[in-house]
Amino acid sequence: MNVMENGYVIPFCLGPIGGRYSINAVQLTDSAFVVLNMRVITRVSSAIWDAIGQADFVRCIHSVGRPRPITARLKSNWMCNTDQYFLAQRLAENDVWSYGSAFGENAFLSKTCVSLRLAMYRGWKGGWLALPAAIIAVKGAGKTELATMTPTLPGWQVRMLGDDVAWIRCGTDGKMHALAPENGLFGCTVRCTPENGDGFKECNSCKLRFN
Repeated sequence: MNVMENGYVIPFCLGPIGGRYSINAVQLTDSAFVVLNMRVITRVSSAIWDAIGQADFVRCIHSVGRPRPITARLKSNWMCNTDQYFLAQRLAENDVWSYGSAFGENAFLSKTCVSLRLAMYRGWKGGWLALPAAIIAVKGAGKTELATMTPTLPGWQVRMLGDDVAWIRCGTDGKMHALAPENGLFGCTVRCTPENGDGFKECNSCKLRFN
């Protein structure tokens, strides 16, 4: 991760670095808040430059839309520019443009923009699926809560590989193979309580980012 005069360069990878099905990308941003969160939910490493080599990569450009020094009054003290906000994506050209927001998927462009929209486009072209997974739906529980639940049936266990996005391919063995492209958790835990959230207590080694 290199610091520019007024911003940051973030090389990140969705999937294992150097992996056959991984997607490499580089995001430019002027927000330190975005940098910190991208390090949580993606694989950020200088090794990605070697993985990219001469190959193509996804180009992501983001700005909160507030040049420094800030003179105008901020709404709710949140670093953004709601009067000029836009988010644009050109799937075939491998680029994403975001301006005026520092919130979640509008700023962490690895999320919906790359791991879902771009991956869906590539899956459509290449014969595989990218989708927001939970594959199993339980009434009253979201994907994150389901992924961190503690089974009560003897001999059963839940192993969480990812709580938000899955890339699914049909293998030559006739089986479905899923890859969790993200490297941490980014979830809304509005229904998580001390009674049903035991899984979070055991995530000492996990990387977490919750709304």
